[in-house]
Amino acid sequence: MAGPGYVLTVTRSGGFAGMRRSTTVDGGTLPPAAAKELEQLIEDSGFFALPPLAGGGGPPDGFQYSATVVAPDGREHTVRAGEGGPLDPLIEFARAQSQGSRIE
Repeated sequence: MAGPGYVLTVTRSGGFAGMRRSTTVDGGTLPPAAAKELEQLIEDSGFFALPPLAGGGGPPDGFQYSATVVAPDGREHTVRAGEGGPLDPLIEFARAQSQGSRIE
């Protein structure tokens, strides 16, 4: 994809050990098909309309996720949710794209 794309940063925290891991996926550097998939996931989730604290509490000592998206037009929004929440498709996408940076 030429030019700026969506930028997705996913951070996982919590769990028994309380470790924090983060990865960033820049749609502007992805192959066109992957950049389009990222854009579609963001649109399908209604990401910019989600509340800052979304559903999916997960189990006790479970992981909590934070996703921040910066749109090409400069809009920025952060959503926090537990496992099984509305961020799951974006988390899976970030995992697939960040082979060297583990958030799982």
